[in-house]
Amino acid sequence: LGPDPAKAKAAVAAGPKTYKRVEMPTPDQIAMDDVMNNCGVKTVMATVMGCVLGAAMGIFFGAFEPMVPGDEKLSIVQSLKNAGRSSLQKAGSYAKGFAAFGALYSGSECVIEQTRAKHDIFNSAGAGCFTGGVMARSSGPQGMAVGCATMGALSVCMDKFMDLH
Repeated sequence: LGPDPAKAKAAVAAGPKTYKRVEMPTPDQIAMDDVMNNCGVKTVMATVMGCVLGAAMGIFFGAFEPMVPGDEKLSIVQSLKNAGRSSLQKAGSYAKGFAAFGALYSGSECVIEQTRAKHDIFNSAGAGCFTGGVMARSSGPQGMAVGCATMGALSVCMDKFMDLH
């Protein structure tokens, strides 16, 4: 079997191939890559971003809290103050949870990746399992197993969906 004549004609019609020059990274780029590949830096960044996202979600969901019985008699200003306090309490709670989740997941994935010296989907599965198990520790061994399986599967699905590996 020889070369496909249709492909050969298309290649000739397309013209000569052009290649992009490969540029070596600068020392600043190398230093930035080293910093960004540090597990401590990744964990701190995930913690801060989780805290911010959790606070925003807490404020958003806090706005939809139903009124407490007896609040109907309060003035509008007092009702808004109560709603604001409720939203801020929920924001703090969500911020702590999301920050803890981000720290656990990011830190464990980084450590697993560096230990295995591979960048594949098994790192996400392991980090998800670890995170789910730790976050469900108060529910006992069965809850930890369910948390591990659920978060491991969710992590794999997210990586497949986002086409990271």
